[in-house]
Amino acid sequence: MSEVSPLLPLRDLVVFPYMMMPLFVGRERSINALEDAMNKRVDIVLAAQKEAKTKNPGPKDIYSVGTVGTIIQLLRLPDGTVKVLVEGKHRVRIKEYIETKPFLSVCVEKINETPKNPLEAKALVRSVKDAFEGYVKLNKRIPPEMLMRVTTIENVSELADIIAAQLNLKIEDKQKILETSDPGLRLEELLSMMTSEIEILEVEKKIRSRVKRQMERSQKEYYLNEQMQAIQKELGERDDFNSDILELEEILDKKPMSKEARTKVKKEIKKLRLMPPVSAESAVIRNYIDWVISLPWNNFSKDKSNLSYANKILDQNHYGLEKVKERILEHLAVECISNEGSNEKESSTKPNEDQNGKDGNGGIKYSKSKIKGSKLVKKVGAKGPILCLVGPPGVGKTSLGKSMAKAMGKNFVRVSLGGVRDEAEIRGHRKTYVGAMPGKIIQAFKKVETSNPLFLLDEIDKMSTDFRGDPSSALLEVLDPEQNAFFQDHYLELDYDLSKVMFVTTANTTHHIPGPLIDRMEIIHVEGYTENEKFHIAKKYLIPKQLKSNGLSKYKIKFLADSIKTIIRHYTREAGVRGLDRQISTIYRKVAKEIMIEKDKKSKDLSKSFLIDKEMVKKLLGTQKFKHNKKAGNNEIGLTNGMAWTDTGGDLLSIEASVLPGTGKLTITGQLGDVMRESCTASMSYVRSRALLFGLDKEFYQKIDVHVHVPEGAIPKDGPSAGVAIVTSIVSALTKIKVNQSVSMTGEITLRGRVLEIGGLKQKVLAAHRGGIKKIIFPKDNEKDVKDIPEDVAKDLEFEPVEHVDDVLVCALNMDKVTDLFKTRTHKSSGVRAQYSKRMLQ
Repeated sequence: MSEVSPLLPLRDLVVFPYMMMPLFVGRERSINALEDAMNKRVDIVLAAQKEAKTKNPGPKDIYSVGTVGTIIQLLRLPDGTVKVLVEGKHRVRIKEYIETKPFLSVCVEKINETPKNPLEAKALVRSVKDAFEGYVKLNKRIPPEMLMRVTTIENVSELADIIAAQLNLKIEDKQKILETSDPGLRLEELLSMMTSEIEILEVEKKIRSRVKRQMERSQKEYYLNEQMQAIQKELGERDDFNSDILELEEILDKKPMSKEARTKVKKEIKKLRLMPPVSAESAVIRNYIDWVISLPWNNFSKDKSNLSYANKILDQNHYGLEKVKERILEHLAVECISNEGSNEKESSTKPNEDQNGKDGNGGIKYSKSKIKGSKLVKKVGAKGPILCLVGPPGVGKTSLGKSMAKAMGKNFVRVSLGGVRDEAEIRGHRKTYVGAMPGKIIQAFKKVETSNPLFLLDEIDKMSTDFRGDPSSALLEVLDPEQNAFFQDHYLELDYDLSKVMFVTTANTTHHIPGPLIDRMEIIHVEGYTENEKFHIAKKYLIPKQLKSNGLSKYKIKFLADSIKTIIRHYTREAGVRGLDRQISTIYRKVAKEIMIEKDKKSKDLSKSFLIDKEMVKKLLGTQKFKHNKKAGNNEIGLTNGMAWTDTGGDLLSIEASVLPGTGKLTITGQLGDVMRESCTASMSYVRSRALLFGLDKEFYQKIDVHVHVPEGAIPKDGPSAGVAIVTSIVSALTKIKVNQSVSMTGEITLRGRVLEIGGLKQKVLAAHRGGIKKIIFPKDNEKDVKDIPEDVAKDLEFEPVEHVDDVLVCALNMDKVTDLFKTRTHKSSGVRAQYSKRMLQ
């Protein structure tokens, strides 16, 4: 006979007949079903869900066999949930779902539980009772009263259901037993399960006994150590170990940190309490606890959002570098806008509560956390790019990072990666190793005491790799905004959030940085300073700094402009200003020495002013160390002014060519690299292909040798940008036409005479201007770089962009002679020459 009853779906629970069970109900439909059953004084159907995670189960989500239960007691709790005590009566099969709102209502049919073989079922009763008695002896979680109740039961169906409810089985196995209508088959299944479980419990008991015997010795040592500690305490030789642990627990209570970290530290403190303090493991655990507690887990500094203030700081601390400052201000602007919208929220967890004391995910239900000081703050920040400042030494990359931190109000921390070759330097060592400690990243956080500092990774290109791992690979996670929110140090073995950190890296070059690491960074090139910029930096920053650091602020010491330029030109050769700073410091030290000598002589005029001019610089610093190349005085055959770029800036590069009687040999000297030697070969091939145009015999090269030389042979030179200068020198030497020495040139050439783009035009032009050059020949593709040249330099120069070597030769050689050469030394007809030139260019 079918009955209509309300349905209560259960998560992770199966209720059997004859079983009394308290349930905690939190879902609205489930509460409505209970209220309907109470109001109508009818029984309720209890059926298990197939998936515990399903929040609003439908007919397909619930097993078709359940238990009809009687509500014995119902109690409403303050948090809105309902506690209900139910007792299972008999099995039913769900035939049809009548309605689903406001609660599940089903039509059920009682299942017949008569055994098919009564004699066999009764025979199983004694075996099952004996097996259950053995199971209870091994499993201490079942109360003895349950065993007494089971021994008095004679009903086969009741016995099977009572025992099934006590066994520790999976939900699927319990549901299978519930769906078995024959009590005899249920007893047979339970006997098999209990026999298997008893075997497992007996093995566990043997293992526990073996472990207990092995621990007897360590327990004995523990008790002896405790006695020793008590004796030492009475003698006053050591502090109480327990008071130290209590102090750690008090610090942990007040320290804000992640839930994972707090749980881990509590476990380690508990472990430490059970250990003898003299053991080596005790020291390892104590060191680990100190590290975790000392980290600034949720301690954030408040960022400044004033871009005008940031601009002011950058201008105060750095001269020039306008492009770099502009990009930094853009980055800071994005950070500021993102932080304006950020709000701090206290994190609280309220589980999705349901019956049987479970949360929405099938876990145990917890009340709201009341841990002191565990206020978790959510900060919203921009996931901007990682800035990488690339430039030669001494240009102010590290100080730019400090200025950025000051401009944003962030704490500044610097980690030098130069020479790091062990992956553990980044990620730390496992704490099981002797002397283990966290990596440089985590160590820096302990030092800076906030979780959102500006983190400068200095000299990122100086890392190397060996058998201990690749530190650059470990940095891939650190510098990826999508991954570093869950950075794990090998020592801590806890997730540490790096997503609020502003990372800035520095490098001298990108050649040695792996591609995947470069891909995570935005490269900002910090170029070397011009002579004019160095002059202003020395005047505005270096001289006042050294005056103060050498204790000469109260004396009248004046640097003349010419003396500063003399130091820059003849006593330093660098892209930055470190060497300039050292030379100024040297001068001030020598001045301080003279002042002290005057004091020893008891001279009355101790406040006399010191005027540091060019002669004084030469006297104090000695012989000039460097000289800049200058153009030759007169126009010469086979001598061309090229331009070179080095790490310390630009320089003029003289290229000589000479023609000698021989057999067509090309000699290249001057310690040139492979690329520059190839440029010489390409230049000679181009000249041979244009021989008729230059008025040379078609086989001219078979009777001569050509020697190309670049002076200052002790200095290695390489690069393709000297191609046009090499061609000009060779053509000049072959045609006996002098090269204009007021012209300097740069550009790579092809076999067809095209002039290709080069790099470092700004530094090369500055060097040419310093050497007295008046005209610059450069590739047309580099016209975009001319705007970067300072106005005070550009106004003194004439710029000639070229696309072909023919244009270079017209500018560099005497124009009239070149024109005559092109007209007379090739074919007499200009039409023939035009056709020839067109053919050669194709």
